[in-house]
Amino acid sequence: MQMSSVNDVKIYNLSHGKSLPEWLSDRKKRQLQKKDADIQRRIELIQDFEMPTVCHSIKVSRDGQFILAAGTYKPRIRCYDTYQLSLKFERCLDSDVVAFDILSDDYSKLVFLHCDRYVEFHSQHGHYYKTRIPKFGRDFSYHYPSCDLFFVGTSSEVFRLNLEQGRFLNSLQTDAVENNVCDINPVHHLFATGTSEGKVECWDPRVRNRVGMLDCALSSLTEGTEVQALPSVSALKFNGSLTMAVGTSTGQVLLYDLRSSRPLLVKDHFYNLPIKSLSFQDQLDLVVSSDAKIIKIWNKDNGKVFSSIQPQTNINDVCIYPHSGMLFTANEDPKMNTFYIPALGPAPRWCSFLDNLTEELEESPESTVYDDYKFVTRKDLENLGLSHLVGSSLLRAYMHGYFMDIRLYHKVKSMANPFAYEEYRKDKIRQKIEESRTQRVQVKKLPKVNKDLALKLMEEGDDEAELASRKKKGKALPSLLGDDRFKVMFENPEYQVDEHSEEFRLLNPIVSKVGLKRKKKLRLLAQQTAASEQTAEEEEEPEGRASSEEESSDDDKSWVEEVREQRKMLWQEGRDRRRQDRKEADRNTVLLEREQNGGDKTAKMAESKKSSQPQFYQIKAGEEFRSFNDMARKQKLQKASLEDRLKLEENSGTSNVADTAVGSKQLTFTLKKSEQQRKQQQAEREHHEERKKLRRSAGHLSSGRGRGWGGGRGRGGGGGRGRGRGRSRTRRKTEEADVKTCRVETSSPLRSARNHNSRKSHTRYSAGPGLESYLKGFNFTGEPPWLLCAQETATLNSISFVFKTAIIECICLSHLQDDRDAFYICDLGDVLKKHLRWVRVLPRVTPFYAVKCNDSRAVVTTLASLGTGFDCASKTEIQLVQSLGVDPSRIIYANPCKQVSQIKYASAHGVQMMTFDSEVELMKVARCHDNAKLVLRIATDDSKAVCRLSVKFGAQLKACRGLLERAKELGLDVIGVSFHVGSGCTDANTYRQAIADARCVFHMGEELGFNMDLLDIGGGFPGSDDADLKFEEITAVINPALDKYFPADTGVKVIAEPGRFYVASAYTLVVNIIAKKVIMDEESVSDDEDEGTNDRTLMYYVNDGVYGSFNCILYDHAHCLPTLPKKPKPDEAMYPCSIWGPTCDGLDRIVEQCYLPDLQVGDWLIFENMGAYTMAASSTFNGFQRPDIHYVMSRPAWQHVQQINLQGMPAPAEESRPFEVSACCGQESSLEMSTKPCQAHVV
Repeated sequence: MQMSSVNDVKIYNLSHGKSLPEWLSDRKKRQLQKKDADIQRRIELIQDFEMPTVCHSIKVSRDGQFILAAGTYKPRIRCYDTYQLSLKFERCLDSDVVAFDILSDDYSKLVFLHCDRYVEFHSQHGHYYKTRIPKFGRDFSYHYPSCDLFFVGTSSEVFRLNLEQGRFLNSLQTDAVENNVCDINPVHHLFATGTSEGKVECWDPRVRNRVGMLDCALSSLTEGTEVQALPSVSALKFNGSLTMAVGTSTGQVLLYDLRSSRPLLVKDHFYNLPIKSLSFQDQLDLVVSSDAKIIKIWNKDNGKVFSSIQPQTNINDVCIYPHSGMLFTANEDPKMNTFYIPALGPAPRWCSFLDNLTEELEESPESTVYDDYKFVTRKDLENLGLSHLVGSSLLRAYMHGYFMDIRLYHKVKSMANPFAYEEYRKDKIRQKIEESRTQRVQVKKLPKVNKDLALKLMEEGDDEAELASRKKKGKALPSLLGDDRFKVMFENPEYQVDEHSEEFRLLNPIVSKVGLKRKKKLRLLAQQTAASEQTAEEEEEPEGRASSEEESSDDDKSWVEEVREQRKMLWQEGRDRRRQDRKEADRNTVLLEREQNGGDKTAKMAESKKSSQPQFYQIKAGEEFRSFNDMARKQKLQKASLEDRLKLEENSGTSNVADTAVGSKQLTFTLKKSEQQRKQQQAEREHHEERKKLRRSAGHLSSGRGRGWGGGRGRGGGGGRGRGRGRSRTRRKTEEADVKTCRVETSSPLRSARNHNSRKSHTRYSAGPGLESYLKGFNFTGEPPWLLCAQETATLNSISFVFKTAIIECICLSHLQDDRDAFYICDLGDVLKKHLRWVRVLPRVTPFYAVKCNDSRAVVTTLASLGTGFDCASKTEIQLVQSLGVDPSRIIYANPCKQVSQIKYASAHGVQMMTFDSEVELMKVARCHDNAKLVLRIATDDSKAVCRLSVKFGAQLKACRGLLERAKELGLDVIGVSFHVGSGCTDANTYRQAIADARCVFHMGEELGFNMDLLDIGGGFPGSDDADLKFEEITAVINPALDKYFPADTGVKVIAEPGRFYVASAYTLVVNIIAKKVIMDEESVSDDEDEGTNDRTLMYYVNDGVYGSFNCILYDHAHCLPTLPKKPKPDEAMYPCSIWGPTCDGLDRIVEQCYLPDLQVGDWLIFENMGAYTMAASSTFNGFQRPDIHYVMSRPAWQHVQQINLQGMPAPAEESRPFEVSACCGQESSLEMSTKPCQAHVV
């Protein structure tokens, strides 16, 4: 804060001081605030009260709570809340603001005039509306009675924009070429505009007529003034009903009474600069005028200057806070200045503390010294015994004390304490003694224990303190001597450092010079301590001695020799110790004597055989047996060259093994394996044993003729009839034309076939003729066929392990071919089970499979053979379905927005049923399709569905009658109603309401003469049993609703469009881990924790991602979780994992978090329920191809498809009976495999 006084009027600049740049970090700002005194003493009345570059204009709202300022760069508006003393909001604008105004009491209604002719309106929440005026604007005013905005600018017209009607009204035509400023009288609402010719035109907004004109340019000139050009009007302001102030471009302010054409007063700023702003201070009848350099405050009656303010930067605008002495200025500077003039009025209520702080916090206060008075408090008066003087003329109350005459104070002081001078004298003497002691040598007190270490720490502390004093920011580290945690080390004798130990000598080999110096210094300190203890009561202490030249000379490099000497001494001591240990070991060596059987005879026999039999010696535990024979010869041989040793061996004919000094030994090392390695090896051994149990001979699997499925005579794979177990004795070289033979290389489960019969390099599987015709048109190029059949007691519901068998076979084949690409396994038998389930629980509803869900040719063929219809949405899907021989009557073109060319294609190929939901679609169908049978699609409440469709498709109920009437006019045939509750529906009651709405539309159609007999209930059915809403729960709602609104006797055909229901669970995706990353947890306790702890996070990268099969995560809101081909062990550690796709996009994340064991690159992961909206929407982004698909079908499923083709759909009750068919030869670790052959079907 800065205080200045002009004409004895104090002006406080509350924003004075340095402005910190915006690019400084908060930490730097805090550091500067601590160090810089100017910044510390600065008062930041409103936080961040500044602009990035320049402030153009500033205003205060009518309620006084908000201050709004417009500035640049970038163009913006900032609103400050005075109640919170901080920034409330900031809004960036498209262009610079020429002028703005506040239309409401707060900030909720703002108008901005931009430099690009745009007028922008803001409401409380932000931008509201923007329009444009015909000419560039310079100023505007708001007429409250009529809600008109008057815009003046580079035109003779004054543009009027009525905010109530929202349009421009007739303009006011002035005589000026351009208009610079304008204002409206707050009492009688007279409109005035200042022109570039120096005139002011006054208009009555009620009748839109000019009522007067003032020539301010001539009135501002005095006699004898040289004029180069007439001044223009640059500022205009009304005060009351009759007073008006006009500012000119040459720096004059003219004060008018509207009843006179001559000015009452002309005030010149003498800067020859345009007047920027004009304001009135009504309490003291003052005028506040400003140009770019100065703000002048003067009396409006006589023009006498009251005070003036001259900021350091140019001024753009001035704003007076209402009914106070505070001013705000907008400057050509980031900072917006705040001035407080107590003479103009009190401080605003939100900063009323300024009235008390301005005098105390000014930067250069004017202190008044009272030399003849002494300030005392009430406690001082009590000590002096003058409490009885309170209230008399000798004491003058001031603040928390009193002023009294200084002579009276000294007299009473001397009487109250006559010995004050003696105390003063003793204090002075004591201070001088302390000052002299600081120049003496300070004796360091050493602890009783570890004196050498303490002295070393003291020296290091002195060096660090000296180094820290040289650096500005350096700080000396605390010493161990002053740390209470290490206090015991210098007090307890048990912590004494043993300098003669081997560890100390190795860690401190340089002990010569430094050690001698430190010991001498210790002796010196001990002497000084003793002397100081003797002369403790004397005034002076003995000074320390200087170190000798020998002590301080450490420049030579003798410490190198000292290190060598210390190491040599240690080596000699160790050698002597080892030699002594060897001698002791030789003394303790004992011969192993043979057991005596008794008698001298046995002893003599032993002595006679002693020379011929080998002698054995017993070596004690921990001892070494050493021989010293020929030690010199062996050492000499070791020193000889390689050539000499080879010659010696050739001469002797033997190869000698040179003994070392410790004898001849053979050492065997066994590396200790980690717990994880042992577990992994154990798992590999168990897996190997498990696979060995599953191996079986495959030599009997050969092709042959006969009615039976076997290849031989009897019950087996022979060449005769029947299903006997016998093996074929002859091998056919040719096969019948109606039998398709496929080769499958044996994988690891079938490896025993090659071991059993090495002549058979491959296994043959054959398919019957019926399957050949069923698979006509399938394209399996490059895809290995897989067989599946079932045991005699198996049913459709007991073949779940068949699917797992196919996965294991595919994985094994991928290992053999070294091709570990991702692949699908599709169980077409699951599609059949879903169809049977549909027929059982929804007998009245005919399924029309939604081809867009999965356009696999195998799936479409299977469903076509089951008699389902098809929901097609494009020309390509229609082509696919019709290429399989499906009749057009079983196809519905269920796309409400169809391309014209595709409508023509449907018409040409007999597809008649199609949906619509708009009038435009009706017109397209009427123009392109002659025999269309239309189905009106209505909108439903799909708010509880995962994928909402009614936001895009479907007509509202209130629009259905109009569409039906339009279809009647066009001559089109509307046969029914369709709806879709959304994909992934979670509320079954949605179907009930939709069926009821469809009944209403049926009534509308019947009233208009349409014969409507088709109801399409759409899709939304779950595809797996783990869904939140089960399929049976939905059907429990649909069946009663159909019976209620569409009874069977009405003849209405009901269809549905299931897609996910049929194929979701039929597909399983198998992916391979191609990369792995381990992220260790920083918070793990130690490295030797149990393996079950989650001390790491694993990231697995697989060869399929969200740009491929897992696009369902992004587009279908799917949640995919992996499973393992083999169930992990209960004690196997599980880690938090994330799974990522192979592309280079960070969005390619499949699973955010799951728990899996520690897998390796090359392992497989399995994702189930991957048949719906996966590969149908996949791409080849980054060049990654789509996975291959391997189709499987069990023997019961195949037989049931044949039965449906020949006999039609069986009764629903028959589906639950088991089908007596043969067993599956799928292989799984938990199955006991039979060796009997079975014929395989390749799908």
